[in-house]
Amino acid sequence: MIGLRKSASQQVTYLLETQHKALLGGDLDRLGRMAPELERGFERLRRDGATHEDLSRIKDAAARNARLLTAAQAGVAQARSHLQSSRSPELTTYDAQGRSHAGIPATSHTLARR
Repeated sequence: MIGLRKSASQQVTYLLETQHKALLGGDLDRLGRMAPELERGFERLRRDGATHEDLSRIKDAAARNARLLTAAQAGVAQARSHLQSSRSPELTTYDAQGRSHAGIPATSHTLARR
């Protein structure tokens, strides 16, 4: 039907909401596919313009998504760091006072208690 096409601001708002849902759901595939859609939407918004209220709403939604992206990036970095440290060839032990002693080479031997 004619006249049902979304305005540029409606399109960008919809895309940002879809991005928000994908971020909350951890849908990384969807997030990757959205980049060109968002780029086209923002280009159309630049070309067609929008009201101050629409731009303010878009700015808030984009900032919300940016905070989620930053938090997700920090979480991935922390998980990567944790995985790397858990694969370390060094063993960390603790003495009776709870002080850690790192740097002892780990061996593939296990100790068994009899």
